[in-house]
Amino acid sequence: MISESGKTIKTHIGTKVTPDYSINDSPTFDILLIPGGPLRAIQSISKNKKIIEWIKSQKSIEYICSVGTGAYLLGEAGLLAGKKVTTHHLALKLLQDKYPDTPCDISGKSCP
Repeated sequence: MISESGKTIKTHIGTKVTPDYSINDSPTFDILLIPGGPLRAIQSISKNKKIIEWIKSQKSIEYICSVGTGAYLLGEAGLLAGKKVTTHHLALKLLQDKYPDTPCDISGKSCP
């Protein structure tokens, strides 16, 4: 588990998440899972150049995936182009509009 600073994060519902690393001292990963969350929060994070650049730097990881609106962060990092994706049904049109080179699965089912 990592965060930008390595400090504990408080989610929008009050849950505290204590990361093991910051993006500056994280080890090499085999799998990267980008969590989703409230769309406004994700859109705000997608403007954080430090986080987006870190995600871009991980592009050689064998498995990179996201949960729900976390797809926005992968899109902002340029890692969705040409890939079939889906997201939370209320955010799907916004994802399609922002990243038109990414075919979206409108069924909302998992992508193969």
